[in-house]
Amino acid sequence: MDMEKYIRAGYPALYIVSTEEYRTLKTVTKTAEKLGLSTITWTVTGGFDGKGQPIDPVTAILSVSDFEDTIVAYINFHFFLSDPSVIQAIKDVIPICKAQGITLVFISSRLAIPKELEKDLTVLEFSLPTEQELAEILQRIAKEQGINLNGRVSEIVKAGLGLTAEEFENAIALSLVTTKDIKAEIIREQKAQLVARNPALKFSTFKGGFETLAGLENLKRFAKRIVLSGKGRGILVLGVPGTGKSHFAQCLGNETNRPTLMLDFGLLMSSYVGETEQRTKEALDIAEAMAPCILFIDEIEKGLAGVSKGAYVGDSGVAQRQGGIFLKWLQDHDSDVFVVATCNDISKLPPEYLRAERWDAVFFVDLPNAEERKAIFELYRKHYNLRDDQIDIDDIVKFTENWTGAEIRSLCRLASALDCPLSEASTYIKPIYETMRDEIEALREWAKHRAVPASAPPTKTATVAGRKIRS
Repeated sequence: MDMEKYIRAGYPALYIVSTEEYRTLKTVTKTAEKLGLSTITWTVTGGFDGKGQPIDPVTAILSVSDFEDTIVAYINFHFFLSDPSVIQAIKDVIPICKAQGITLVFISSRLAIPKELEKDLTVLEFSLPTEQELAEILQRIAKEQGINLNGRVSEIVKAGLGLTAEEFENAIALSLVTTKDIKAEIIREQKAQLVARNPALKFSTFKGGFETLAGLENLKRFAKRIVLSGKGRGILVLGVPGTGKSHFAQCLGNETNRPTLMLDFGLLMSSYVGETEQRTKEALDIAEAMAPCILFIDEIEKGLAGVSKGAYVGDSGVAQRQGGIFLKWLQDHDSDVFVVATCNDISKLPPEYLRAERWDAVFFVDLPNAEERKAIFELYRKHYNLRDDQIDIDDIVKFTENWTGAEIRSLCRLASALDCPLSEASTYIKPIYETMRDEIEALREWAKHRAVPASAPPTKTATVAGRKIRS
């Protein structure tokens, strides 16, 4: 956080986004002392410096005209920033702050700045504790409790990265109560609560691995290798709906023994100025805190709708800024978070989303070929326990030509649920290729020279010197 340089430059009003009220205030106080300034704190219950004399928000702002060379810190003041009187009071004292060396510092856990103050408040983000800070907390508590860490400091600290100082201390306390020791696995369990508290993130509960997904061998092989290398950024998986893109993303985490977080960009949107961007940063921070992990974004073109021209009238570029934050993070982050984003309509994504170093590769998932359709059918025939007498279609591979994997699964599920032959179940299925042929062909044409095929080429057989060989 560059708070010191802004105060030196005479910025009159700063807005610090932080969930760590005490630690942030401590940093503000240290900065003030370093610069030879006084510090005064206001809360709604205690007034200035907790003297037990509450002062209403408007008076609390206008009162700063009595100060000089002072940092005035307001705790959780965002609740009052929608009040027209408060807005005007802040605007009235800005010139006074500049003239008298006063800096208003609003400390809040969330960003909620009205448009009227958008140009007056400079937003700063208070970083979570560093490894060194967490190590100091850990060693202090271990010394107090007489715990021998036996070279486990690095492991425990890495498990705590992404937690606030207070959350880290609480997790250590829980570990002490539970095990009489400080264990990294208990710290990690508590860190999972970060995901539970964020509505846009949730853990995938899917249990299967690649054995539950037929085909897509090129995609499976590449993704598993690069994830396990720890050097990957992510892949964009483009394809026809129902071809297993989302299934693959959830399998990948289980195959590589990593948690899979599912991110919904739509749930990050907010009507407050700057809050959508802040929520996006927080969600990405949580993903980094859970590293190593898979971050799954389904149908990214819908989640980031409008990145090229604004999602809606009155959007004010929120979607563009949100998309920009995600792209910058995707390219620059050095944490072991592997992103799998799926896309059905590539025309909705602007060119910058396809640039090198944003993704390790762009894969195209086409309708399954004959070998894949056979494997998919065998998979679901067994899964739904279909009897031989229900399989009344002579050549199931030919029958399901231009079907998606989801449609083949639906065929088997309906036959099982209705206890009827496949031929009867098929009357309830209308393949997507019949209704979206032009779109699918256009997608194939786009991917021909721009994406890597997700499926391996069909196996060719031939007879040489009386032997059947495969190439």
